[in-house]
This record gives sequence, C-alpha cells and structure tokens, in this order.
Amino acid sequence: MEQASDLNEDTDSRTSDSEQDKKSLTDSMEKKKSSTRIHVEIKQESVNYVGYYSSHEQLMQQLILECARSTQKKLTEMAKQGTKHCRTHILWNKLLSPQESNQLGFIEFTELKSLAKLENLSVIHPNLGLLLNQPLSWYQDLAKLLLNKYSDQCRFYISPDGNIQYYVILHPRYAGAFMLLSMDLHTSRGDLYAVYRPSQELQESDICRRDKEALINGFINCVCFYLWMNMI
Repeated sequence: MEQASDLNEDTDSRTSDSEQDKKSLTDSMEKKKSSTRIHVEIKQESVNYVGYYSSHEQLMQQLILECARSTQKKLTEMAKQGTKHCRTHILWNKLLSPQESNQLGFIEFTELKSLAKLENLSVIHPNLGLLLNQPLSWYQDLAKLLLNKYSDQCRFYISPDGNIQYYVILHPRYAGAFMLLSMDLHTSRGDLYAVYRPSQELQESDICRRDKEALINGFINCVCFYLWMNMI
C-alpha cells in the first residue's frame, strides 16, 4: 500500500513537472514571437489617373474655350468703348462750358479733336477747294474776323510754344459739332474743318439738324464774305 501511494505521488509529481515545462516552453515561444514581430506600414503613393475624352467631349471643350475667348474679347472691347465715350463726354462738356469758366486746356482739346470726326471745309463745299489755298497770313486775318463775329461762341487754344493755334466756333443751341480754324506756324499752313461729335454720343432731332446746318452754313458764309472782301 505504501509502495502504491509512493508510486502515485511520483507520477503526479512528474505530471506536474511536465505541465510546468510545457507552460514555460509556451511562454518562451510567445515572448520570442513578440520580440520578433515586425511593424508593417503601407507607404502612401501618388496616383495619376489617365482620363479619356470622347471626340464629342473634345469638340464641346473646344467650343467652350472659343466662346470664353470671344466673350473676353467682347468685354474688353466694351470696356474700351465705354472709357472712350465717357472721356469724350467729359471733354465735350468742358468745351461747351461758359467761356469765363472754361477749363479745357490745349492738350485736352487736342485729345477731344482726336476722338471726334473732322471734315475739311473743301469736302463739305468742293467749290471752295481752290479758294482756300491761301497763305498763313490770310488765315490769321480770318481768325480776327471770326473773333469779332463769334465773340461769345468762340474758343481759342494755343500750344505751349505758340506754334499751333485753334479757333473753335460753337453754336448756342447745338452741341453736336463745332467749326474749327487751325493754324500751324511750323508748316505755315491753315485749315478749316467741321468737327462732329461721335454719332453714338448724340441722337439728333430735326431741330438739331437744322441748327447744325445753320452752324456750318453760317461759317461758310463768313469765309466766303472774307474771300470776296479780299477780291475787291
């Protein structure tokens, strides 16, 4: 009996030792696995997607770009025209202001003239073409006559060096045009013009057209009178 009991105790002891060995081996393997575990991280990469456009889509894209360019061009042109109209309006109003408060200078008048339409008197009245081929002194004397006749409606502009002179004849009621006598002492040349405000700046009625004709015809009559005076 004692031998059997001892045998059982020995067997239990061996079993216990075996379980402890297995447990120790398992713990050792777990530690080894944890120590050799590698941390894996996925690196971010840039991806480029290649798109495909059908022929219809390419055509629509081209049409859209053309419309965008056309619209941009039109807007730019509208802005330029608006700036030009505004500038013309300001300069023309300065020209028409009362003589005592007129602030339009020579440079501004030259700019106004470049924005307007000029028509030579020989084109308006072709019969005067040869008669207006006169020396500078003739135009200088004509300027004196114009100052006497149109004293209230006359404006005078001269360049800083005194070599370019402009005599402007206005109409008391018509703001769409003026008559101009220009003299250039550099070239010893004189010219007569009708200067018109741009058509988009002015809408003319029948009364305005009659006033414009009165302005032009009155100026031509004055020139013809001076020509006749020099012939007798």
